[in-house]
Amino acid sequence: MSWKAQISAAATRIAPYVQRTPVMLTEGFGLSYSIEMKLEQLQHTGTFKARGAFNTLLSGPVPQAGIVAASGGNHGAAVAFAAQKLGHSAIWWKSRRSRGLRRTKARPQRTYLCA
Repeated sequence: MSWKAQISAAATRIAPYVQRTPVMLTEGFGLSYSIEMKLEQLQHTGTFKARGAFNTLLSGPVPQAGIVAASGGNHGAAVAFAAQKLGHSAIWWKSRRSRGLRRTKARPQRTYLCA
């Protein structure tokens, strides 16, 4: 499958689960050119990471035991959110200093805090 077909298939697969986020064109910041900004902070988890989490979990079988994410922030929050929405159990290993859990209402089945 070509890379364009893979991207199209992934977009179709995740469409029911992620927000369609707008692109904003700005002339600001004192630059002589415009900047296009993709507003991914409007996703459920506040980042684009939910796209990858849903695509991975929807692309193949998920072990009955569930999913483990080892991440200090955005990735872990996205995996927890995707697992919850898809009905899978999830364990999240994260640093005590990370703030990712506050970004989403999704809660993994267990969260372990590491030094």
